[in-house]
Amino acid sequence: MGNKKRRTYGCPYKGSKSSIAEWVVDHLPAADVLLDVFAGGCAITHCAALSGKFKKIIVNDIGSGPELFRRAINGEYDADKMKWVSREEFFEKKESDPFIKYVWSFGNNGKDYMYSKEIEPYKKAVFEMLTAPTVDERRLKYHEVIRQLDNYLRTTGKSLPSARPNELKEMMYSLQMERGKKITSLIGIEQSKEFDRNNRITSLDSISNIDFSNLDYRQLVIPEGAVVYCDPPYEGTYGYGMEFDHAEFWDWCRTVASNGNKVFVSEYNAPGDFKCVDEIKKRVKINDKTSPLRTEKLFTPA
Repeated sequence: MGNKKRRTYGCPYKGSKSSIAEWVVDHLPAADVLLDVFAGGCAITHCAALSGKFKKIIVNDIGSGPELFRRAINGEYDADKMKWVSREEFFEKKESDPFIKYVWSFGNNGKDYMYSKEIEPYKKAVFEMLTAPTVDERRLKYHEVIRQLDNYLRTTGKSLPSARPNELKEMMYSLQMERGKKITSLIGIEQSKEFDRNNRITSLDSISNIDFSNLDYRQLVIPEGAVVYCDPPYEGTYGYGMEFDHAEFWDWCRTVASNGNKVFVSEYNAPGDFKCVDEIKKRVKINDKTSPLRTEKLFTPA
C-alpha cells in the first residue's frame, strides 16, 4: 500500500488553501449555509461541497477566481484540447479570460507570464510534443525540442550533464507535471504521476447548490445562522494588488459574530479577542518540497 494521494481542491490560485482544505472544513460546523467570503480559487468551497456538511454555499470574491471555478464545474475545460498560450496572448487576454489569467501565470498570481522569454520557446516545443495526437508526430516534435533546448542552453550559458537523455527526460516530465497539476485541478481529476483520466474525484453534481457573488465583503448580506469562513489577504503579506484595512475587517467579523453567525478566519495572527481553534504547518510558495513552512491558524471570536 502506497501513501494516500492528496486530493486537489479548487482552481490554480495564488495562496490557495487546497493543501489544507480538508483540515479547514473539518473545523467548520455543519450548517444550512456556508459563506466563503474571500473564495479565491474556491478550494474551501470545493472541499466543503464534497463534505456534505452544508445545504448551500455562497461563494464570494472580488477577483475572477470563482468564475474560473464556475466554468470548470460546468465542464468547460478539457485537458486533451488545451492549446499553448504565448506571452503575447497572455497579456492580451488575461483580464478577460480567467483560465489564461491563473493557469498560465507564474505561481498562479494572475499577473506575470508563466515562463521567462529565454525558456519559452523550449517549453512550447515540449508542450507541442507532449500534446501531439500520434506517436509519429511526437517523434517529429522531439527534434524541435532538442533544437530549442540547444538554443536555450547556448543563449543562457547553461549546460547539461553528460547523461543528457536522462536530463532531458526529467525536464520534459517536469513540464508535464507542471501543466498537468494546473489543468487536472480544473477538470476534477486527481493528480497522479500518470494522469489517469479515469481516476476522477467525486462527481461535481454535488456542487449544484452554489451561489456566486462578486462583492466587497462589507456589502454582503449574511444569511441568518450561516457559517462564515474568511481567508483575507494576510497582514504583512503583499502582491495581491489591493489595499486592505485589517482593523476594519476584524471589526466586521465581530459584528457578524454578534449577530449570531459562526465566524472562522484563516490568518497567521489575530487580535487578542479571537481564539485560535487550531494550527497547521503549510508550505507557502510554489515548490511543495523546498518552500519554507509557515504555521497557518484558524481563529474564531472568543
